[in-house]
Amino acid sequence: MPLSFYRQGEYIDMCTGPHLTYTKTLKAFKLTGLSGAYWKNDSKNKMLTRINGTAFATSHELEEFLKLQEEAERRDHRKIGKDMKLFMFSDEGPGFPFFLPNGMIIKNALLEYWRELHRENGYQEISTPLIMNRHLWETSGHWAHYKDNMYATRIDDEDYCIKLLNCPGAVMVYGSEPHSYRELPLRFAEVGT
Repeated sequence: MPLSFYRQGEYIDMCTGPHLTYTKTLKAFKLTGLSGAYWKNDSKNKMLTRINGTAFATSHELEEFLKLQEEAERRDHRKIGKDMKLFMFSDEGPGFPFFLPNGMIIKNALLEYWRELHRENGYQEISTPLIMNRHLWETSGHWAHYKDNMYATRIDDEDYCIKLLNCPGAVMVYGSEPHSYRELPLRFAEVGT
């Protein structure tokens, strides 16, 4: 891929660009943040200053954007979850919530609502294992597409993976016994992890 450079006054940037032809076209802008970062993320290198900002063609567009940003901050589930003691996060399970008692009340209410809707629409709830043999994922075609994002482990000289989708397990449940066309549509539902 060829490198491209763009000049803005004294500033030269190596990026895919392009930059603005003239900065005077920016009628409304706001600087939103200032932070430091080491060159190539190495503390032995020079400290750089990172300036964040946003710009719009009109003041009205800028104001509308800033209002939306403020609203998004007020609705940030991470902050709300912490303030209301719904869930917590830990380095021992990065990205995975630890539901606290208040959070479990909400989670269980949502699950009961989900179950009620599915029952009303003719679904039968199933539950399949969280860890299944790699052969299943290869057979289903998921391994070819998702292997780089699947967590695998070895148990008794066999490869097993944590499921990322419910469908292969549901197909196994369906295939565990013969079915007549008279049973169709046969609807299974499974709560994801």
